[in-house]
Amino acid sequence: MGSTDHNLYAVDVNSGTLKWKFTTNGRVNSSPAVVSGVVYFGSYDANFYAVDAVTGKLKWKFKTKGERRYAATHLHGAEPAAETVPDPFDFYLSSPAVEKRTVYFGSGDGKPYALDASSGVLRGRFRPAMWYTPHPRWQDGTLFVGSWDSYFYALDAKRNLKVEV
Repeated sequence: MGSTDHNLYAVDVNSGTLKWKFTTNGRVNSSPAVVSGVVYFGSYDANFYAVDAVTGKLKWKFKTKGERRYAATHLHGAEPAAETVPDPFDFYLSSPAVEKRTVYFGSGDGKPYALDASSGVLRGRFRPAMWYTPHPRWQDGTLFVGSWDSYFYALDAKRNLKVEV
């Protein structure tokens, strides 16, 4: 589990004792994904991490451009409708979705990423550019994500993933 004290903690489910902790340089507010012995999670230090689930040792990390706060008019129905206000609920990071050998997550830098799960190498980015959802989900070849632009997307990796050059 992540913590605002900049750590990700692994706790024994039976005894409640600490197995290991991994320290980042920022809050860890996203829910981690654990797949095939690897824990994937983001941190407010602008990095996305892959950590060995048994030892807590870093496998790789990927640098994003960092988190930023969003503001909009009529946000969450706030009045007056024309006034731009900051989003008071925009304090979490996107949790990852892992499918086969790819990790998908959205970043507060406005970019949705697709990384190679074993190396952390960027495979590409999805459009829309404003994807910023706490819990993306993968189902039958489709990635379902909410976006800060107020839309809900069903993305096909073969059609919507833009390969980086």
